[in-house]
Amino acid sequence: MELTSDLEFYCFLKMSLPDGFSIAVDPPAGYFTEWFFCYTVYWGSVLFRRIEGDFRSIIPGTLIHSASAILADCERACQALAQSPIRLEVSDANRE
Repeated sequence: MELTSDLEFYCFLKMSLPDGFSIAVDPPAGYFTEWFFCYTVYWGSVLFRRIEGDFRSIIPGTLIHSASAILADCERACQALAQSPIRLEVSDANRE
């Protein structure tokens, strides 16, 4: 899927985020209106990115570029995790 409109931001990321990442619509109470947006990208249960604003005031294409940047950041984060050694510390009391 190719992102062609800022209005498709949520659906595009919902379909395109790598495994382990998710996107939610998380506006604070009283925030609902057709113009305001508030999207939160999570890596597992950890906040990864938050994007909020007003569709009336953004420059067209802003969310398209943000989606590309978020996907690139997700890929970099996954690569960094894959390259980092995982060390399991075991105390002498737990060794058999």
